[in-house]
Amino acid sequence: MARPKRLLTAEDIEKLQSITRGDSTAAVGYRLAAVRAYTMRSAEEVASFFDTEPETVIRWASKFHRYGLQGLENKMRGHRKMKLTAEIQDAVRKWLEDDMDHARCPVHWTLRRLCMEVKSVFSVDISVAAMGSSLKKMGMVLKRPRPMHYNSSAEAREAFKKKSAK
Repeated sequence: MARPKRLLTAEDIEKLQSITRGDSTAAVGYRLAAVRAYTMRSAEEVASFFDTEPETVIRWASKFHRYGLQGLENKMRGHRKMKLTAEIQDAVRKWLEDDMDHARCPVHWTLRRLCMEVKSVFSVDISVAAMGSSLKKMGMVLKRPRPMHYNSSAEAREAFKKKSAK
């Protein structure tokens, strides 16, 4: 079944003509101008003039018909909120600074172990990647040990280290 050729009523066209006069620079004005042109031309012609796809022109006209001028405005898009609240962030910061878990036992922290601790204490399930990015936003990083060869000896490593005069 084909789409109706005209999505706008005579009332919509009149409203468009009154609104678009004088405002063609903003995104809404740009879209209004395209919808206004769509009342007199095909979607393909309007799309080629406005350097967009015909489906976009049809979508703009449909949104204007349904929601009016607000349908053509850019919608605010956000991202997910951090799973770690300020309280959890403070606790994680304290754990990392003290090298202790919530029960005050010494721990060598890894991201996976930190995620498990947060889940057990606060019942917040967070992935390893999300924990890493959260730590980065908090201005913290986990210390990584220097890589060692499995055949190396402890005496040779100590002899290799720089000795500074105190």
